[in-house]
Amino acid sequence: MITPPHNPLEGERPELSLDLQSNSEEQVSIIIVHKDRPEYLNICLQSIAVTSFNNNYEIIVVDNGSGPETQEFLDSIESEVKVVRNEKNLYWSAAANKGVQAADRN
Repeated sequence: MITPPHNPLEGERPELSLDLQSNSEEQVSIIIVHKDRPEYLNICLQSIAVTSFNNNYEIIVVDNGSGPETQEFLDSIESEVKVVRNEKNLYWSAAANKGVQAADRN
């Protein structure tokens, strides 16, 4: 029997916080490296939105050469998050570095 993946939106809310200065312009860049699993990416993005207290972050999704189904999903979220698309799988470290390059640096 295959059990479905754990949904982080269910159950108790995790206690993780970053000590940013109140009323400051500090911003966090969340870089997500992704390949071929739009359903998991959707859960990840939802969990960030639900558990975030402030809007002091940007989300950058770096796609590592995913197929057409994922490209359609990325098209649908591109107005909400930054999307960096790699034509082929660069693997995690190179893809994460591309995400850092796309980050706002204020």
